[in-house]
Amino acid sequence: MPRPQSQTRQDLLTNAMMAFWKGGYRAVSVGDLVRETGVSRGSLYSDYSGKEALFSAVLDHYQTHVVTPLFGPVEAPDAGLEAVADYLSAAISQEGQADDGVTGCLVCSTWGQISAEEADIKAKLLAHADRLTAGFTAALSRENAKAGSPLSTEELEALGHYTMTAVQGLWSYARLAPRRDQLQKAADQLIAHLRRCLYGAAS
Repeated sequence: MPRPQSQTRQDLLTNAMMAFWKGGYRAVSVGDLVRETGVSRGSLYSDYSGKEALFSAVLDHYQTHVVTPLFGPVEAPDAGLEAVADYLSAAISQEGQADDGVTGCLVCSTWGQISAEEADIKAKLLAHADRLTAGFTAALSRENAKAGSPLSTEELEALGHYTMTAVQGLWSYARLAPRRDQLQKAADQLIAHLRRCLYGAAS
């Protein structure tokens, strides 16, 4: 049954986000969005110029309501390697509880679905990657200071970028619906590798 037309914009964005997350940006049509949100085609076009504009707003909504609650602790001023490990475990725990067809990361599942002309969406996907890289790099830099600063600034920046790509790979793998313990083992290996980089092979 369609939702009332008085539905708030936040509800609209949440429902559109779930539709895109489950179906994929390219596969979801405006008709699908009308069905999933309960908002008429005319109302959608009155608020957004089309699917691309709506998805751009959904990506902002995703940052605020999904990414920040999970990743925010990594961006805290006192966060270190433990915060990175806790972030991975919390996100994997959510994967284990998913029963609505939503798995992995909306951003990384969209990477291969956009065209060069969809510049606004591409910019937001890259901004997400930059946000993760900056958060990981800052947390690893604090851990590096605790470890006696064995790594240079350039090495820490490279390690932060590596961590972002590894984590995005983990969330891509989650789309295949592996067991939660498989994801956790992969996350544990990543944390162990980062610890070795910072504290040496004996850590």
